Parts: sequence; structure tokens; C-alpha cells
Amino acid sequence: MTCNSPLDFGSVPIGSSETLSVTCTANIAITKITGLVLGKALFTATNSSLPQGPVAAGTSFSFPVTFDLTNHQLNSGSTSSPSVVPGVQTTSIELLTVNGKTGFATSQPVTLTGMSISSAPFITMNPLQVDFDGIVVGSAAQESGSDSTFIINNVGLNPMTILGFAWTSGPVTSTTSVFKNVTRANNVTTFDGNGYFTSPNMPPVGTIIPGGGSVAVDVNFNANVSVQIESGNSLHLY
Repeated sequence: MTCNSPLDFGSVPIGSSETLSVTCTANIAITKITGLVLGKALFTATNSSLPQGPVAAGTSFSFPVTFDLTNHQLNSGSTSSPSVVPGVQTTSIELLTVNGKTGFATSQPVTLTGMSISSAPFITMNPLQVDFDGIVVGSAAQESGSDSTFIINNVGLNPMTILGFAWTSGPVTSTTSVFKNVTRANNVTTFDGNGYFTSPNMPPVGTIIPGGGSVAVDVNFNANVSVQIESGNSLHLY
């Protein structure tokens, strides 16, 4: 059996749905299509839409598949309303068959893919953890430190306004973490209390990132200190 795969639903706003048709052609005689199996609940299809009898070789048939985000919300926090985040959603659908000839596969996979999008602004960070190259204390590289970059993305459709930045030391927990606002002086933003982690181009508070836009942020780890450095600071945007 040959089917149109992958089936691409394109961009679908969270809270809505899109329905497309899978079309398959039987390469051999099929005695019966016994059903279908879907890998992810974001996509729906029913056995009742499949042919109910034999399918002759060379015959084509179609059935609908829905990329269904109508009952999902953006980070709803509700068990009755599951949440979904913007991004690529993909799974496969398996058609199960009883064949009229032996030696042929009894299942046919069809790849399903779609992009869930948010009308509201939605922030993502890449990467979530910034790794810096090591610096030998006392070396020439200690003067300039180690550089890296992370990207602030707005994967929603509407503009996103940055209201503030805060940092905390060590692992982030909901009960013990203490957040402090970053400091900014001479166009340099500091992400900790000692100045080990800084950025020369952190976007200021009030920066608006348009829908689908992003901002690249350069960061520096400077080991030019005479005390032991504690790593593992976390930066949070709000």
C-alpha cells in the first residue's frame, strides 16, 4: 500500500484544528483493513472512516485525519484542559491490514506533522544551559574570559515585551530559590553577585520582540578573580 506521507498540516493556532485527507493506493489485493493506530492524541482519526470491505489492487481510498488543538491551552495548568506549547508536533499513523497475498507487510505507516502556534507571545531560550570553555587561572585567557551566546525567541504570533531579568544561584526549586534582579552599569549586565557572568548587549527592560522574532545575547565568563568561583547561576526572564 502506498500513501501520501508525510502529511503536513502546516501552522495551526492552539485552540483550533485542521483536517486533511490521507490517500492510499493498494498495491496488492487487501482482504480487509482492520483499523488504525495513532501515536499522539493531538492527531485524531477513526476506524469508521476506513473502507469496510476488500480493497482491490490498484484501488485508492481516502480518510480524514485532524490535527486537533481545540481542547488544548497554552500552559493551562489544568488537568481537564491539557496544555501544549508552540512547536513542531509529529507522530505516525499505522494502517493495519489483512492481505490477499502472503509476503507483504500488514501495516502501513503514515507520518503526520504540524506546527502548533500561539497567538499570544511565548518565550523560549536556546540553549537552556550555556556552557563556557574552561579557563586556567593565571593564564593569558583569564584576562578576557570565555565567551558564549544564547538566543531569546518569541515563538508566538504577537509582540512580547521583556519586563525584567532575575538570577539565582544553584539548582532552581520552587521553594528555596531566591531571585535577584540583574544589575546594569556602563552598558554591561551582570548575572550574579560577583561579576563572573556578564553580557555587553543584554536587551534592556522594555525591549519588544515581535512575533517570530529573536534576540541573540553575548555572554562572558570572566575568571579574573582571586577567590574560588561558584558556577551554576540561573537567569530568568519575566
